[in-house]
Amino acid sequence: MSSRSILEACSKKDLTPVCDHSSYGDGKCIMIAGATHFSQGATDFPRNLIDLTFFYCGAANGNRALQNIRNSHRWSTDGDIDGVTWCVEPIPVNQSVLAASFQGFDFYPTLVRKVMTSKHIKEACDARDMLTPCDHSSYADGNCVNVLWNTHLSSNGGHDMARKYLDRTYWYCGNANGGWSLQNLQNSHRWSGQSDIDGVTLCMKRQDVDSSKVATTWNGYNFYNVLVKDVASSSNIEAACRALGLSPVCDHPSYSNGKCVVLFPGGHMSSGSSDFPKKLLDGKCWYTSDSARSLISINNSHRWSTIGDKFVVTMCVKKA
Repeated sequence: MSSRSILEACSKKDLTPVCDHSSYGDGKCIMIAGATHFSQGATDFPRNLIDLTFFYCGAANGNRALQNIRNSHRWSTDGDIDGVTWCVEPIPVNQSVLAASFQGFDFYPTLVRKVMTSKHIKEACDARDMLTPCDHSSYADGNCVNVLWNTHLSSNGGHDMARKYLDRTYWYCGNANGGWSLQNLQNSHRWSGQSDIDGVTLCMKRQDVDSSKVATTWNGYNFYNVLVKDVASSSNIEAACRALGLSPVCDHPSYSNGKCVVLFPGGHMSSGSSDFPKKLLDGKCWYTSDSARSLISINNSHRWSTIGDKFVVTMCVKKA
């Protein structure tokens, strides 16, 4: 019972061995338990099923395998013959089912039938004509879309997306850490490696925005929610408003350039310092004199947009 013989046995059945531990990941086994020994019974896998079975460990310890024994494990020896191992195949994923709706996006499970790199996640989402969410705003590189700011989607400690939708999913991280992705694992996350194969990511679609209805009337103007389908730049905000016969709002009077309407002479619309309804502010992008960027409202403050801010909602106006 060596790791080599385990690999051969699984391959004959068109299956893949289970990596006993993430440190044994060599691209020939599937990583399931992370930095935990499967052979040691430390996971919640049914204890009665792993009893005395052998697990793949790559080239470790001279290509030996680890055998579960009670609540521990041991290395195989030349006397271990005709043992039992575990081989696996990916469970079919119903990719048509809406998994979650969060922050204005609908998320769909997507199987990535390759090594779980950020590049392959992007390719899988593109193949479905869906958007690739950035795991974190710092990973925005133009190939993914920000959903949260300064928070990891892959780690469920900083947001309220339901845990059941995140479990063991992989997330796009651009070129960070050599192009690997981050996988949700319990209440944290881990970097993928070459044995992370055939995993599931979440691709997304932007929810529709109804621009026909007046969202609110304020300072003599009707406000409408309008989706900016490209990068949330001020030039794209203007184009989105003009396409509907509306005008953008100047975020600050100093940004007035004849292309936007000043409605709050006392400061920034985006910062929440006016008496404009706060519930309509959060997450909206606002027109500035910088044609390549905008200011986005966030938690009673604001921030400059980045290349990852796409499919953001702005507010356009016309006289009431």
